[in-house]
Amino acid sequence: MYWSALKQKAGRRIVITGMGSITPLGYTPQEVFDNLLAGKSALIKIPKERFPEIDQIPVKIGGLLLDFDLEKWYKVMPYAPTQQSSHGFAAAVKAMEDSGYQPSSEEEKDLFGVIGGTGTSSGREVFDMYDKFYRSGEDLSIVPSNYIENTDIHGMTASVSKYFKARGPSSTVTAACATGQSVIMEAYRNILLGEAKVMLAFSAENVVIPYGMRGFASLGAINTKGNDDPVGAARPMDESREGLVASDGGNAVVLEDLEHALKRGATIYGEVKGFSQNCDGYHLTRPTAEGQGIYRTMSKSLEMADVDPKDVQLVHAHAAGTKEGDKAEMKAIDRIFGNHMPYITGCKGNTGHMMCTVGTFHCIESLLSIQQSVIPPVKNLKNPIKVEGKLLKYVMEPTKAEVNNAIMNNVGFGGINSTLVVSKYVS
Repeated sequence: MYWSALKQKAGRRIVITGMGSITPLGYTPQEVFDNLLAGKSALIKIPKERFPEIDQIPVKIGGLLLDFDLEKWYKVMPYAPTQQSSHGFAAAVKAMEDSGYQPSSEEEKDLFGVIGGTGTSSGREVFDMYDKFYRSGEDLSIVPSNYIENTDIHGMTASVSKYFKARGPSSTVTAACATGQSVIMEAYRNILLGEAKVMLAFSAENVVIPYGMRGFASLGAINTKGNDDPVGAARPMDESREGLVASDGGNAVVLEDLEHALKRGATIYGEVKGFSQNCDGYHLTRPTAEGQGIYRTMSKSLEMADVDPKDVQLVHAHAAGTKEGDKAEMKAIDRIFGNHMPYITGCKGNTGHMMCTVGTFHCIESLLSIQQSVIPPVKNLKNPIKVEGKLLKYVMEPTKAEVNNAIMNNVGFGGINSTLVVSKYVS
């Protein structure tokens, strides 16, 4: 593997020194982690005042940021003050505050970069303009000067870069539900190549809007049977699962060259050890039955990390709650670990599926398990999936465990598969 070889040649170690979360379950990583441990749910019936169109949509539940102060963040965002961008922007600011890093010299600014990630441009702005143009019979003169800024998918990354005066590597990544891991991978590569010393990797989602929810329902990927029981609707890894429940959010981490982090006395949450990403090339919404793609990403990420499967204590599964996806992933996990099965957890029973930001969220929660030696349980898991009649090591209640190595999976539309390995920092 190219990145494995380059990692060995470069001799650089890359750690995570800051974290920020904006989720339906809480607005700080520790608050969210505590709520996961307590088995709390963020899933609710969508208020009609939020969605006047809710009667037209077959799914009426989701995870929303109901008390998130949009106007507060709009006032400080240099560009693209949209709901989706604000989720990522707020998480990025919180991660930088947590890291304690403030680039001040010209060299520091040149070696500080920002990688953002999301799936689409801001849907509300696009469709609002459509409504004005086609339904109201207006002409093109109604298009405002900030239309491009607010609908450009790179707008939120530009806004974060401007806010922090970052002059290093900058890009916006989109990779379906693997986006949240992709931003971390891209940030890692830039530090490994010597293009940066510090990288801010963040991702954002705002899918709980009428157009997004209607679209997922049309694809058959979302749970339309749990409208009367939002708390119990998301059932990852359970035989009764009926599909995903969508949520909004934003999450961010600060990656840093180890020597740079040690020199400034940064808090180190853990070390990024390995990653891999591929595609099934098979189907838009379904994985292959045996999960060959996610098996390969797990294998290659462990190879890059130089971590033996028997030394992994935690798998944070993608486990979106879909019929085919969860089963295929569990088969791949069983194939990788066999008799050395680590603990398996997943967050989507609590938070819903935050789509393009969930990979960054998984990383944060896994690092907190490493730091605090406790693993949150899988909510709503009562009748777990078995593989060839075998029950895997699912976390059914908060579990004390020494976690040295954690592996995280993401599986997304278009057949994309992604795995990330993070480890306890050892000097």
